[in-house]
Amino acid sequence: MSSKKQKIQLSNLYEIRSEQKQIETTRYMKLLFNDHFLVFLMIAFGALVLAYRNLQGQPLTLFGTGVTAWQVLAVVWFAMGLFLGHLQTNLKAADRIFILGADQYLIKNYLPKAYHRSLFVGMGIQLVFFVLALPILKETGLKSIWLVVILFLLLAMKYGHIRYEYNQVRFNQYKQEPTVNWDWAINQAEQMNNRRYRFFALFAQVPGQGVVIKRRAYLDSLLKQVSFSKSPMKALAIRQMIRNQSALNLIVRQFLLVAVLLYTIRNQAWYLQAALMVAFLYIANRQLWPVFDQSERVLWNNLLSPNLADRRKSFNGAVQTFLMSFAILLVALITIFSGIQAGGASLLASLLMLLIFQSQTTSKK
Repeated sequence: MSSKKQKIQLSNLYEIRSEQKQIETTRYMKLLFNDHFLVFLMIAFGALVLAYRNLQGQPLTLFGTGVTAWQVLAVVWFAMGLFLGHLQTNLKAADRIFILGADQYLIKNYLPKAYHRSLFVGMGIQLVFFVLALPILKETGLKSIWLVVILFLLLAMKYGHIRYEYNQVRFNQYKQEPTVNWDWAINQAEQMNNRRYRFFALFAQVPGQGVVIKRRAYLDSLLKQVSFSKSPMKALAIRQMIRNQSALNLIVRQFLLVAVLLYTIRNQAWYLQAALMVAFLYIANRQLWPVFDQSERVLWNNLLSPNLADRRKSFNGAVQTFLMSFAILLVALITIFSGIQAGGASLLASLLMLLIFQSQTTSKK
């Protein structure tokens, strides 16, 4: 490879890595926003719109303090937005060796590109969050001038945050002139990548991303009720699902979101609540089955039960038990919020979905 070609590749290094990252992100986002998840999002969005229309115009004062739920919701929403949008250098650990002598190129070319691109994306995220929060801000009664002030503060804080990270990357206390702070830069870049991959791992298999296992000792008493002597594979599957941090955390968050949505649409037609519950069960079922694929890579599982059909049947039984537990909780909430009719309809809908899941698994044998 000629020195000229090497120079061209080095000068376009940030663009090349940004394009590779964008292609990878697009691939995983397609897996996330599949048809089934879009249906769930549409139902959730409709429920939020109904909730907003029902609560519109109400002060929603909290405990007589003068602080309203609208104000608290706006603060939480903006805090979430500020958490997003960091300096994206796309540096790798190997860069410390292979481009160690190119500090001045990184300082004058590579890092400024990363800074300006990150600033553009970070500001864009704040604008999107601000626009989406306008219906909430309207209910707070703020005047237009205060909306401008809030937007300015959001942009200023995000600018300061990205600028701080940029200064940390290009500062070395042992040298007077600007140079790459490799320790901080590599650590920050790896943290950004790990956050992305952990998010993608909630919905798809990410190469090189290990499965996070958490014991959850507070559930040990419950696990003791699961007998290994009667159905060892089912008992093992239940333990795997409970201790798989990604799968369980995602389903619990979805459950909490559905519970909030059920409360907000408690005065709506019963079939909306049943549809929301069916959507939750469907999405949760899809999120649990990747645990089976992960367990198939463990030799012990294959030795415990050599027959794939038996392993699939046992895992499906564990999934049914898992989903039924959440279904019972949701039916109880629906009954409390909306009455026996809505609770009964949701119970029948959930039983129908579980039967469909059972038949689909049986057909795969």
